[in-house]
Amino acid sequence: MRADHLELAAGAHDLIDRAVFRMRDDWVLGGESHVPRVEARTDKCGDAGLRIDSMTSSSELVAVDLTEREREFIQQALEQWALSAADAPFPVQILGLSTWDEFGDLTVRLKRAVTDGESLTDLDWARALFLTEITWASDLVGAGLDFATVTGFSDTEAVSLLRGLQRRRKIGGRTRA
Repeated sequence: MRADHLELAAGAHDLIDRAVFRMRDDWVLGGESHVPRVEARTDKCGDAGLRIDSMTSSSELVAVDLTEREREFIQQALEQWALSAADAPFPVQILGLSTWDEFGDLTVRLKRAVTDGESLTDLDWARALFLTEITWASDLVGAGLDFATVTGFSDTEAVSLLRGLQRRRKIGGRTRA
């Protein structure tokens, strides 16, 4: 299904949210830590198996030593959510948010922190990486095919930077294989 075929009267992102995702709140550690979780709706997706959990509930700040080019790459990717990627349907609940205003505030805050070399929580690093991945790769909800044009990063450089970021064990607060 293409985004331009969605019923805009219902709100494209609302239609996608209802069709694919349902919010579930989990209480972890005896109710002291609230972790939003988004799961696939099996009645619409069959055995899709999609499950995206918050990376961590820790509020501890984590410093990640980024190169200037990595910092610029993430900053440009996050900037696209205020520009070309902003008109695409995106299920903001995946990020633990409930409104587009919260999403806008988040992307501005993350962009500013990355640009200024500030520490972020594991969850915010995971959000920044996820949004960077989606902005570059997805033509449905990100800048996709226009990424090189709107950011100045060629696909070759972008994939190299993205793979380098994905290999960072500190980003997202979990150990990768």
